Amino acid sequence: MLKLKFFLLFLSFAQLAIARQFTSDSKTLVLATYQYADNPRVENLKPLAERLKNSTGLEVLVKSYPTVFALIEAMQKKAVDVALISTFGYFLMEGSIGTSHMRPVATFKMATGAINSYKTAFVVPAGETSLNFNQISETASNLRMAFVAKGSTSGNLVPRLLFSGIGIQDAEKQFKTVEYAGTHRAAIEQVASGNADLAAMGSVSFEEYQKKSGNESKVRLLQMSDEIPLGPVVVSEALSLSTIDAIETELIHLHLKSPAAFLSVRNAWSEAMQSTQFVLIKSHFYDDFKAKIGSASDFLRVLRQFVGG
Repeated sequence: MLKLKFFLLFLSFAQLAIARQFTSDSKTLVLATYQYADNPRVENLKPLAERLKNSTGLEVLVKSYPTVFALIEAMQKKAVDVALISTFGYFLMEGSIGTSHMRPVATFKMATGAINSYKTAFVVPAGETSLNFNQISETASNLRMAFVAKGSTSGNLVPRLLFSGIGIQDAEKQFKTVEYAGTHRAAIEQVASGNADLAAMGSVSFEEYQKKSGNESKVRLLQMSDEIPLGPVVVSEALSLSTIDAIETELIHLHLKSPAAFLSVRNAWSEAMQSTQFVLIKSHFYDDFKAKIGSASDFLRVLRQFVGG
């Protein structure tokens, strides 16, 4: 009798799995991301949306949210099925209540030999030659600090973690002032214009600025971080297994089947410019980065400061 009960229980789970595998999703697939500066990235994602429509058989609606935090809130409300999110955004999502149904499936793969594709650059005024990165805590109370934005990986998360490693546990209390410039370029301009003494931003924006300004550059590089892994594509586990499989298959073959669609998506993120394709990942993909960037306690402390926006 006991064996029969176990068999029936096993059979019911098997039937449920089979049903989920082959049941069609009876709703529109919402493909979402977040806005950067004045680009909502909707047009960038439309070619991918068309590909997903063909591969899943579902209508695909592209949505953009004003911030990473608004995107996470939409996930909490189960209003998003597939999303492209930043690395910091993904960590914030992991720490937010109501987003456990979202899991990472893919990310951009960098070209072999790619360098300085996604790092944090710390800059100071060009004439400032006495400041040493490892000794910033000694003079922090006299320094005006500029980050990029609360949800920025290279312009907020990474610099705060690197600051923790040199004795700056609370930027708001230890620096003279702290501000968010809004964009990577604006963070550079804050230093160049004399409105900040130190700024952190993505390495791509810093290098673009340096190329344009040349010998007339008003800032200099103080420190560059190690490479940062790019953010993932996450999907809702409420989708049928067949739909998730179709999404994953479309992503990893996108650069071959529709190079134009891949480039359109890639071009929405300056840090992804040296990427060549999407690759499948699991949640542990980011474990090495977390371990290398700082202590677990520092990581959790910074994360708690920004969970919930």
